[in-house]
Formats: sequence, structure tokens, C-alpha cells
Amino acid sequence: MVSEKLSTNTDETQKGGGSDWAAPFSYSKIIDDNLPYYLSYGMTYEQYMFGDVELAVFYRKKHEIEEQQYNYHAWLQGMYVYEAIADVSPILHAFAAKGTTVMPYSSEPYAITAEQARLKSEREAKKKMEENKAKMEQFMLAFNSQRKKEEVN
Repeated sequence: MVSEKLSTNTDETQKGGGSDWAAPFSYSKIIDDNLPYYLSYGMTYEQYMFGDVELAVFYRKKHEIEEQQYNYHAWLQGMYVYEAIADVSPILHAFAAKGTTVMPYSSEPYAITAEQARLKSEREAKKKMEENKAKMEQFMLAFNSQRKKEEVN
């Protein structure tokens, strides 16, 4: 039986004869093997060896979240580089027409959260409304001046 083989209180081991069967693993070896990982996650030696066992679980989850954040930031940085290269690309080939200019770099960062996206769309809508208002005022001034010319004649 397995429980009998895991027991160290057999007559053979007490007599010094030992056993031909070895335990499949040692908990102390597993603990020692994992210590560097948890130290790299930010745990102290005392927390790992003498602290609450659940603390290791939380540090591992914290590390996974940090890895996801790092991956996201690397992706976002790649998107900025990609956009910058795409904006410059019209002048990078040999047959670009004279007078070709680069597209301007983005004036603001990407919207990451839903709140940022909402605020950005509100700013764009307000800007477009102001542009339309200015065009309408120009049209109105041109129309009124044309009417005055027609009335004079």
C-alpha cells in the first residue's frame, strides 16, 4: 500500500537496512526549487518560508497581472511605432512625387478606457460642430453680401 511505503517508521529503516523504494518527490525540494521564482515575484524569504501559504498564490496572480500589463504596453508601443512609420511612408519610396509630405503624427494618445473613448468622441463632435458653424457663418456672410449687391443694382 502507498501509505505504508511513504511511512519512515518501518523496521527496515530503523535497523539501518533502508528500503529499495524512494519517495517520488520531496516537499522540501519543491519548496526550495520554487523559492527563486517567488523571490523574483517580490516575496521576501520570510514571507515564502514562514508566511501564510495563500500569500504565494496572491504573488503568483500579481505576477500574471503584471505580465499581462507588460504585454499590453509592449503592444501599444508597437502600435505607436507602426503608426509613425505609416505616417512617414509616403516619402520613403524612391518614386514619391515631388511635394509629397508626411502625415502628421497623432495629436493625442490612443483612448484606452471607455471613458477616454467617450471624451475623445465628444471632443471630435464639438470640433466638427464648430467647423460647421464657421462654414455656415461664412456662407451667411457671402449670401448677405451677394444680396446687398443685387439690391444696389
